[in-house]
Amino acid sequence: MPRRDAASLAESRKLAGIRIVTGTTSPFTRYERISVSPASCSIRSEYVIASYTFKLQYKCNNSTPAWEQRKFSDIVNVCSGKDYKRLEEGPIPVYGTGGFMTSVDEALSYDRDAVGIGRKGTLDKPYLLKAPFWTVDTLFYAIPKSDMDLEFVHCSFLNVDWKSKDESTGLPSLSKEAINETIALVPSFNEQSRLGDFFYNLDNLITLHQRKRLSIRQRSPVWS
Repeated sequence: MPRRDAASLAESRKLAGIRIVTGTTSPFTRYERISVSPASCSIRSEYVIASYTFKLQYKCNNSTPAWEQRKFSDIVNVCSGKDYKRLEEGPIPVYGTGGFMTSVDEALSYDRDAVGIGRKGTLDKPYLLKAPFWTVDTLFYAIPKSDMDLEFVHCSFLNVDWKSKDESTGLPSLSKEAINETIALVPSFNEQSRLGDFFYNLDNLITLHQRKRLSIRQRSPVWS
């Protein structure tokens, strides 16, 4: 993982927190544009009146790449899973909304990693899918476009309240349209990679500490 100072990371996280203030006259929205001075570390903001089609861009005087508001349809290709029962047993893992299910001899994606997101049932637990893989028809798989980093896309999926987009009165259901119309905040590819690496390593560190804690609990008679 590339080394990065805390101030730079904090700045990225701050820029990710875009504030939108709805204007008094529809269909306009008032956006706060932020610029950062590298010399004084001061932040200057100004309000801009624009229509809803205006793309938010936050530019810093020190040439930090802009963050842009984009639809998920601009950052991923959402694909549907299929029934695997006609397939033979093989080395390709099959995934559903709950994770790994079985293995078959064909793949829906042979060389493109993706993010799995539930179509039916569990909607709010997106997870990474490493190629090759097959997904059942209750699980979408979203392949990042060429200018998108996989780990950053995964983080973007995790930051959405997918339950609020449930379109069913019975079993929770999510459509491609609902995913495609969802808004994400996207920096340059280089910035995506750095943030994706940071959170990937952070997740791994958390997992290691959880395993260590579980191991201590199992060995120690003090833990109940």
